[in-house]
Parts: sequence; structure tokens; C-alpha cells
Amino acid sequence: MIMLVLECCNNLNNLHLYQVLLVNFNLRSGRNTPAFLRVFYASICALRRWYRTSDGHTSSPKDNASCSGHPSVVEGLLEYHRCQDSQVTSTDDHEMSQDLNVAPVEESVDLGEDEPMKEPDPTHIVLAANILKSVLHFLPSHDRNLQLLVISILTEGVQVLAACQDQLLPIVHLVWSPLVGRFNQGSDPLIVKRSFELLRVLAQLARDFIRTRTLSVVLPSLCKFLIETAPTSRKKDIGSAYRFTQVYKLQRELLDGLGEMATHLDLAEKELDNVLETVFPYLSIQQPQPLQEGCIKLLKQLAKLDADVVWLKLVNLLPGDKTSIIDEFQNNRELVIKFLDSSCNCAG
Repeated sequence: MIMLVLECCNNLNNLHLYQVLLVNFNLRSGRNTPAFLRVFYASICALRRWYRTSDGHTSSPKDNASCSGHPSVVEGLLEYHRCQDSQVTSTDDHEMSQDLNVAPVEESVDLGEDEPMKEPDPTHIVLAANILKSVLHFLPSHDRNLQLLVISILTEGVQVLAACQDQLLPIVHLVWSPLVGRFNQGSDPLIVKRSFELLRVLAQLARDFIRTRTLSVVLPSLCKFLIETAPTSRKKDIGSAYRFTQVYKLQRELLDGLGEMATHLDLAEKELDNVLETVFPYLSIQQPQPLQEGCIKLLKQLAKLDADVVWLKLVNLLPGDKTSIIDEFQNNRELVIKFLDSSCNCAG
């Protein structure tokens, strides 16, 4: 088994070796599961690195060849054959029209040719899809390390499949149910943080496919977490041990990533309003500075969806008679309002 793993690491392009490894993994992983998963993670990372495109995702070898400007010999021969067929067909049609003394027919003639067969998916796409399907059932594992490793594999793997929607969307469908369970109340903050990183990638790659389910199931859980932990993080200065906790790190991750995810999923006004109400407590100067900065960044990103709603909520954030509370939010609130005003002036 060890020799098989080493052989796979040295021959990433050999799909057969990986098929053997996947069969062994599915049949008798057991105590060797972490070793299998580490090999799969290294393989997925290598695939993504080798087939990376300018947008950070992967493309097929065919796409890379076409972009390079140097078609293969096979492609050249096929093109030559198509040109020959086209020339022969054109000549025959011309001679036939002369014999019948009729004008050439401009409409295309249905020759009854069969539709071209769909090309098989590239080898690295098939390999990545098989790996993701094999590791997926370990996502609900009670072993924290296994969960983290599987989430890392999925996060890298779906980006490998980005070039092939036919493979990506079925995987996203399979991932969704166990992934949602990671956001349940009481879940490990580190697991939630890594799961949110995966969700951000899915929101970018499969926007419409997961939009409704994300807004109805996951987003309320994330907002609830931010609301419940906002009082906990107040007055935690730079020397506080709280900044080393996973709860604080999850707060930062959510404030940093919710804006991007909201943009990809195109939040409606209702969901946008809920997110704004959730994050406004983090504008307080009593919050740690990184959380304030994350909240400001989030509001600027949400303004891309509907700047008027963001501006109106900020202006009416607090009633004018609560001067002591206004001072707590005023600096950051005015900072975002100035940004919105300048953006409107530039657009005008």
C-alpha cells in the first residue's frame, strides 16, 4: 500500500494508479484514512497548481493548447479534413445545379449527419471528481482533524472542477447537505471557519445553484453567530487573550468574507437589510480594531449591491437623542458615509 501511494505521488497523470488507490481507500481505509486523505489533498493541490488559469481556477489541457496559439498535429489534420469535405461538397452542389439548370439553393441541406459525440472530460477533471466523491462521506466525521482535511480537499477540488460545470454541479449538490451541518449552533468555530471558506468558493463557482439554499439556511446561522458574539468581543484590546480564540478568528473571517459572498449571491433588499442589522454593532469603537475594519470593508462591499439602502441605514442607525451611543459609532459611520458620497459623485 505504501508503494502504491508513493507511485501515485510520482505519477499524478496516471489515472489508473489513482483508481486503484481510490478502490483501496473505499474498501479498507480504516486507520489509514488520514494517510489517504493527505495524499488526495496533495494531489488536488498539484492539479490546481498545474492547470491554474488567470482567474485562479483550472482549465482543461485543450483550453491551454488553444490559448497558446500552437494547435496540435491532430487538430491540424482534422481541420484539413474538414476543409477537404467542404470543398468537395461545394463542387458537387455546383455541378448538380448546372446540370439541372436551376439556381443554387442557399438553404443548407440536411445530410442526416449524426451530431458529434460529446468529448470526454479531461483526465485531471475525472480524477478530481472521483477524489471528491470518495472523501465526501468523511465530512460529518466526529474526528476534527479528518473534518478539516476533507474540507480542505473540497475547497481545492471544486476549484479544479470550475472548468467543467457538468462535473462541478453534481459535486456541489452532494457537498451541500453535510456542509450545512457544519454551521449548526454549537459547532466548533474552527470547523465553521473552514466551512465558510468553502462556502465562499461555492458562492463564486455555483452562484445560482446554491443561492436560495444559502440565503434561507446558512446566512441566518452566520448572522446569529455575529449577533451573539458581538457583546463578547467588546472592549477586548490588543493585549486581550480573546484575540487568540477561534471565536474571534471566526468573527474576522465572517466580516471579511460576507461582503464578497453577498455580491456573488446578489442579495435582495430583505437579506441585505438583515446583514446590515447584524454587522452594525461592529462599527462601535469598543470593538477590536480589526473587527471594525472588517465591518467597514463589508459595508463598502454591500454598497455595490444597493448603496442607497446602506446609506439610509447608516444615517438612521441611531436616534439623535442618544448622544452617548452616537459617539460610539460616529467615526466609523461617517467614514462609510463619506465613501458612499464620494462614490456617488464619481459615478455622477
